[in-house]
Amino acid sequence: MRVQYFVWACLLIAAATASARGQSGYKIVLDPNLPYQARKSNPVTYDVDFSAVVTAPYHTNKLKVWLPLPQTDAAQEVTEVGLSTFPMDIKPRIGVEAVFGNRFAYFEFDRPRGAQVIRHQFKIKVWELNWNVDPKRVTGVERWPAGFERYLKSDQAIVV
Repeated sequence: MRVQYFVWACLLIAAATASARGQSGYKIVLDPNLPYQARKSNPVTYDVDFSAVVTAPYHTNKLKVWLPLPQTDAAQEVTEVGLSTFPMDIKPRIGVEAVFGNRFAYFEFDRPRGAQVIRHQFKIKVWELNWNVDPKRVTGVERWPAGFERYLKSDQAIVV
């Protein structure tokens, strides 16, 4: 979700800057690594208690579960509280995928019997983002710069 939101925001920024270049005469370089251009306001903090219940098929030898973890960025601040499992007590491995830097908790349950509950508790502070995009000035981008290539590729399987 973070990647999709980031790509959407880049597209809005790119479209707005491309149109600004055409109307004002100055050149703006499109860069996916630019900081957010939105105005932040109205922060809200949530206590999140997320539980996923996974029931493996009968006689499963190994159940592998990947749980995406929210991250702190310009639009949100995440404070981890904890990850836990029940009834088996499994400690996850935390990994980061190389392309976008998304974080995952990876769990392996040996011979699970019945449902396994994975609980993720965290606090998240989010802001309303006002992009101030004038729809009349938005145009398409004819050719995306090389920095956007990683966002234009199809999804690939993640291997642990």
